[in-house]
Amino acid sequence: SLEKAVEWELIIKNPILKVELPRPRRRNYITWSLEEVDHFLKFAKNYNISYYTLFLVLVYTGMRRGKVLGLHWQDIDFDKHLIYVR
Repeated sequence: SLEKAVEWELIIKNPILKVELPRPRRRNYITWSLEEVDHFLKFAKNYNISYYTLFLVLVYTGMRRGKVLGLHWQDIDFDKHLIYVR
């Protein structure tokens, strides 16, 4: 968009051209095996059914924590087995 602004002579030069982009950070992700997930869910089910339900939705949908915590009952269609993320 800034290049277009220069082309249309709305600005003299593109101020972004001299900006140095930060290098992306390398992250090492540690993931659980299926056995570890199963063990965790069994523990959560025995410990607290509310936590179990939350973790089950997280594991099986891949939704982020904030999205799951923002769900309302009206977002869940039990008949069609759907969760609407709004």
